[in-house]
Amino acid sequence: MSVAEAMLAGCVPVTTKAGALPEVTGDCGLCIAAADPNEIARGIKHALSYTDASRQSIRNRILEQFPLANRRTQLQELIQQVINDARGHV
Repeated sequence: MSVAEAMLAGCVPVTTKAGALPEVTGDCGLCIAAADPNEIARGIKHALSYTDASRQSIRNRILEQFPLANRRTQLQELIQQVINDARGHV
């Protein structure tokens, strides 16, 4: 969620392929091969050169692919599942 929220604010994501990050970022931003400090620095430096139009397309990805209503519904369903599972183990 934090990467999606940052993208909504126009931040250029600099991520690795860990977890669901590629699903969230898609072809927006930069995907670095490893969490090496030098590679991270290069990625951030490159991200700082993105134009306002590029930042808007990053924001649009989240608005289109992960609208707030969908995120809310999925989070509520996940919380309900955890509650139900916990009740089953009491």
